[in-house]
Amino acid sequence: MGAGVIAIGSPACGPACDTTDAANPPQRFEGGTVTGTETLYYTTSDWRTGLLPFPGGKRYELVHHLGFAPTHVSVYVSFAEQNEPLTPCSGNTCVLQAVRDDAIIVKNDTCSEFWIRVVASGPSPNSGDAGVGSDSAATD
Repeated sequence: MGAGVIAIGSPACGPACDTTDAANPPQRFEGGTVTGTETLYYTTSDWRTGLLPFPGGKRYELVHHLGFAPTHVSVYVSFAEQNEPLTPCSGNTCVLQAVRDDAIIVKNDTCSEFWIRVVASGPSPNSGDAGVGSDSAATD
C-alpha cells in the first residue's frame, strides 16, 4: 500500500532528460595522449584525474590521433571526477556510436551523471600486424 502512495505522489514519470541525438550533438574532444610502439594506445585521461563529465544524453567525439580505427575500445565510468574507483562501462551508459580512423563517438543514453575515461588501441601502422583487423572495429 505504501508503494502505491509513493508512486502517486511522484512528481514525474518517464525520462528526466532528453537523450536523443538531435538534442545532444557530439562535443569534440581533442585531448588525451597516445603512447606505444608496436601497439598504440589512446587514453582520454589518467586513471584518477581528468575524467570527462558524462551527464545524461552527453555525446563525445573523441579525436584519438591514432591514424587508424582502433581494434579495441574500452570505456570506464566513475561517479566522481577524480580519486574514485573506475569500473568498465556497460549497457546504455556508454554506447559506442562510431569507431572511425579519426574519432570515436560515445554516448550516455541514460539520464544519470557519470565521469568517463576511454582507452582505445590497435597495432601501429609501422608494426608488422597493422593489416590484421585494422578495419574490423570501424562502424558508422
